[in-house]
Amino acid sequence: MKVDSVSPVKEFTFSDGKTMPFVEIMSEGTQYRCWQSSVFKNLKAGDDVVGEIIPSPGKPSKLIISSVNGVALRTQGGFSGGGGGGKPAYQAQRTESFAAAYAKDLAVALITKDIIKSSAEVKSTIDYFYNIFIEKMKKD
Repeated sequence: MKVDSVSPVKEFTFSDGKTMPFVEIMSEGTQYRCWQSSVFKNLKAGDDVVGEIIPSPGKPSKLIISSVNGVALRTQGGFSGGGGGGKPAYQAQRTESFAAAYAKDLAVALITKDIIKSSAEVKSTIDYFYNIFIEKMKKD
């Protein structure tokens, strides 16, 4: 999604008095909140972001950004030496994102070579390759 605007940094105050910074992002008339300070400090209008949208009843949805302008972001946690690194939910989202991207790339190549022509063929091709890549990535 293309970022239309990014608000100045705001702070949310918890009941215990602790605060957490966030920004509000506008994209195509919809407002989102981003709590990833390492991400939003460099975010600007015109950036293309990919991420997970988590609905928040009564307030703007939360946006967890996984890439900015095609560059994947590092997972939280980093390398800990003995394994770990990154949050499992984020890793699953990242795996799904890569599988979808690879499947889309193959579908585009097949369209370009005039091998597939209809939207039904595009959908079934993307689904087919997505499932192959997801299974392969889960094994490794």
